[in-house]
Amino acid sequence: MSQDSYNFGRDLEKFLVKHIPEARLVPRSGAGKWDKGDVSTPDLLFDAKRTSKETYSLNVKLWRELAKNARSKGKDPSMVISFKNDADKLVVLDFDFFLSLLVLAEAGKKKVEFDDEGSD
Repeated sequence: MSQDSYNFGRDLEKFLVKHIPEARLVPRSGAGKWDKGDVSTPDLLFDAKRTSKETYSLNVKLWRELAKNARSKGKDPSMVISFKNDADKLVVLDFDFFLSLLVLAEAGKKKVEFDDEGSD
């Protein structure tokens, strides 16, 4: 992997750490034998994918590997995909985890507001 390619992806990881409470960078971007993923919180393990294109192909093998690594640490898997010029950032979550978020939101009946900085 070239240094430019490494920095291209690392910028998204740093963005996530800045904007997600309790997030930390995983050493070596998960390239180690034991610590997988790119960014970790107490509850989630993120893979950060950044592309200069307008498409990204997510396959079930990649998702299952992330899920296996996350669950082995007692966490839920999540993926953040940033598209061309970082104009759009999407989050991929496990459906059961998504449902649990809906239940929490319903229980709290509170809409969370974000400032423009969170949409960089």
